[in-house]
Amino acid sequence: MTNIYVRNLVPPISETRLRSEFEAYGRVDRVYVCWDFAVIGMDDEMAAKSAISDLNRRTTWFLREYS
Repeated sequence: MTNIYVRNLVPPISETRLRSEFEAYGRVDRVYVCWDFAVIGMDDEMAAKSAISDLNRRTTWFLREYS
């Protein structure tokens, strides 16, 4: 599983919204939201990298992969 750290979220943002954004790129295993940041767990590393690249360009969120 690949974990993605997302920050600069504007509260309130729901787990459902984040899940739907990331599911456009692949299977999402988990979503954890805590105020202005979130952790997204994706099954496929390439899908995660694609999501990071695309969402960093089209949102004000900051995304990065971490282990």
